[in-house]
Amino acid sequence: MYRVVASRAFRAGAPQKAFGCWCNLSRSAHTLPFATLEADEISGSKPGEVYNLVQGKWTGSSNWSTLLDPLNGEQFIRIAEVGEKEIQPFVESLSKCPKHGLHNPFKSPERYLLYGDISTKAAHMLSLPKVSNFFTRLIQRVSPKSYQQALGEVQVTQKFLENFCGDQVRFLARSFAVPGNHLGQQSHGYRWPYGPVAIITPFNFPLEIPVLQLMGALYMGNKPILKVDSKVSIVMEQMMRLLHYCGLPVEDVDFINSDGKTMNKLLMEANPRMTLFTGSSRVAEKLAVDLKGRVKLEDAGFDWKILGPDVNEVDYVSWVCDQDAYACSGQKCSAQSVLFMHENWSSTSLLSKMKDLADRRKLEDLTVGPVLTFTTEAMLEHMNKLLKVPGSKLLFGGEELKNHSIPSIYGALKPTAIFVPLEEILKDGNYELVTREIFGPFQEVIGNTVNGTTYAGLRARTTGAPQNHWFGPSGDPRGAGIGTPEAIKLVWSSHREIIYDYVIIMTLLEVITKAVANHELPGSQSEHPIILNPDNIFLNLKPELEGAGAASLVNPVSGWQISEVDTYLIDSGKKFHAKLKRKLKDTNNFDKVEFIGILNPYLEKIGEKVGISTRINRSDSGYTQGLIEKVGFLMGRDVASLVLEACISLRIWELVETLIVHGLVDHSSYSNLVMRLATEKRSDLLCLCVKYSSDLGSSELLCILKYFLCPPKDAYGSMGSVRMEWESQALLAIEKASDENLSRKKLCLAKEASILLMVAHDGFSVSELCLHYLLASSNIDEVILSSSISKLNGKELMGLIRYLGKWLKKFERFPQAGPCPEASFGLGLKACDWVPKLEVIVQCLGLVLDENFSSLVLLPKFQEELRSIEGVVSTLASEARYCCSLANVVKRFGS
Repeated sequence: MYRVVASRAFRAGAPQKAFGCWCNLSRSAHTLPFATLEADEISGSKPGEVYNLVQGKWTGSSNWSTLLDPLNGEQFIRIAEVGEKEIQPFVESLSKCPKHGLHNPFKSPERYLLYGDISTKAAHMLSLPKVSNFFTRLIQRVSPKSYQQALGEVQVTQKFLENFCGDQVRFLARSFAVPGNHLGQQSHGYRWPYGPVAIITPFNFPLEIPVLQLMGALYMGNKPILKVDSKVSIVMEQMMRLLHYCGLPVEDVDFINSDGKTMNKLLMEANPRMTLFTGSSRVAEKLAVDLKGRVKLEDAGFDWKILGPDVNEVDYVSWVCDQDAYACSGQKCSAQSVLFMHENWSSTSLLSKMKDLADRRKLEDLTVGPVLTFTTEAMLEHMNKLLKVPGSKLLFGGEELKNHSIPSIYGALKPTAIFVPLEEILKDGNYELVTREIFGPFQEVIGNTVNGTTYAGLRARTTGAPQNHWFGPSGDPRGAGIGTPEAIKLVWSSHREIIYDYVIIMTLLEVITKAVANHELPGSQSEHPIILNPDNIFLNLKPELEGAGAASLVNPVSGWQISEVDTYLIDSGKKFHAKLKRKLKDTNNFDKVEFIGILNPYLEKIGEKVGISTRINRSDSGYTQGLIEKVGFLMGRDVASLVLEACISLRIWELVETLIVHGLVDHSSYSNLVMRLATEKRSDLLCLCVKYSSDLGSSELLCILKYFLCPPKDAYGSMGSVRMEWESQALLAIEKASDENLSRKKLCLAKEASILLMVAHDGFSVSELCLHYLLASSNIDEVILSSSISKLNGKELMGLIRYLGKWLKKFERFPQAGPCPEASFGLGLKACDWVPKLEVIVQCLGLVLDENFSSLVLLPKFQEELRSIEGVVSTLASEARYCCSLANVVKRFGS
């Protein structure tokens, strides 16, 4: 006999205190060059604003709607809602895109590489702690969930972008060839875009779903209009600005805020050739009719979990059931809706453990939060109907949260589970009640299933899928997927066949040969040093041979003209580059004042030209730094490299810092930058290079290692700021650990952080503190690090071994000092992100021994140090064997 626990409809709510946990990290919006707001500062007194993007311009609306904060009911976000009478610019924008798309295998193929570069830059931006924290906090503000759940969404998005860096976008358009009927003939199949398309996404994943579908559409050459549920659209509006910052042409995507009726009218008038809809099946069916089947659907559903007769790992299964049912307040597409249990499980502690785990969920840490699509009243009403089924009973939950301030338009209910006997579910009327659809598709037993994603096995989790996997319904021709190359090609491209004959191939060969013969080598400075906006160029191109037939593969075009804005940026950049280069030839007669005097006007003018307002007072001491933060990305690589050279030559270190922190140092400039900073003994800036660069090569890394292992005697002055930073963070941790106003969880977190920072600070020299950044960085490649270590001399190697030995002894003495990333975003203790982990220390020590053991073993000092380390390593290895498994279990329960 099987039994059922129905639980999907009752998950939400916790006390009002949660809002306080968002206010510990206060950052100014100008620290992120793309952002127009700060997530932690959005409130009733300082509401955020969400705009629309159409034809390359951010616009408002005649009607601004207001959103209530899901946690306290404040009117905290204003949205420019487009009405039915305001849709014409969006219709016109889509109509400008031809059905053969913005690019395809024959048209503008360089755009495949452009989007590979955009993905690379966007993935790097999301990997930066301050950027990932920004989006994580923003997601929490509009779709409250725990920090780890929101961060997971950002990380999945970053990994998706990493998967399509470089040539991977180009590979999506891979074609095939088949021999023809006669010599010289071939049949080629190509992936072709649809052209104008639409994307509509829901509230529960404000970043992940729209970014994955949007980028897939863009990769294949489509022009999308994107609509995200207005309750959370502020997240994607800020992501659009980040993508623009990373090089996305501003006219490639339109972004709209509207109600469903207005969006439906827009789709009917614009008539996109494909619409991707993620949401309820009711709306999906209407769109399928209205758009005459030109839709792809990705909806959720009433998701089942089945526990068979074999009882194993009750603790783990209960944890998984809790996570699948109640994480994100049950508002995941694959959240566990119903749990079928074989009677063998009834004699275990499964249900009691699930209750205990559910009771731990609090609004303070957002492990449970507001339900955005069901009111408390509606959920309680549905619960009461279920409880009228004979034999049903309330297992836990079932009541509204106490002392919360969640507005009544949302749900605020404790995590809830209802037991319903299986035999009662199968009776007329009960089945529809128990399996009431919340998100979407129906799921059956594996052998008879047609669903797109099935999680099978003892350790399966419905909400724990791998990052890159097909996710979407199946068994329906309209079913869409997300996340994989196969999904992108299915949803966002079609098949086109072209028959090549020998004559056509020879014509193309002649054109290529002629182009190569006339090729001229470029000058030292690129003719187009910035990323051009291609729409204004390609849409104006016209064929010279108007009457050319389909057989004419090559048809010259006319009308090539770069846009006025791009032309201005290029020309002004060239003039500034030439002027600054001339000035730098005589640095004896060129000083800081004169340099700032020509740099500021240049940055002001290019900012004004593209419509970026810096909102900085010219009298501020950090005015130039603010300009670089806001509009520095418009300088182009050549100008930015020369500005960096000037700042180093004139020793304007605050501007060098700004260029490093905001990613404006080109890869080719890092080698010279690192060498110059080492020569100038700027230890603080070398630390920033390690923190913010993902482009450090072997030579730069070797220079930094040598510098910090055996620093010059007069280098300690600039290291003072590094020491002060670690000391201030350690003192702040101690202060937090003594703050009785903090919650118990935060006090525990502060104590953990204070121990970790004490271990990282005490006993290390100031140059060794700088080494912390190197070993804690996620951007240092093991191969490059190994190569650099192999080039260290004996003295430097001994310094590195002693440094690593100190860490091992610290970890032996203080086993409780483990990674504490929550303290960085929860308590403002950023230094916790820069404490090396034990596994990294061990890995680095292994590299040192692997590369240099034969030479080091001849040194008596090394033998002494090795014997000292050997005892520590043996102790740690022994402890690890017994503690590793237990630690993993504790970590799972804690999440």
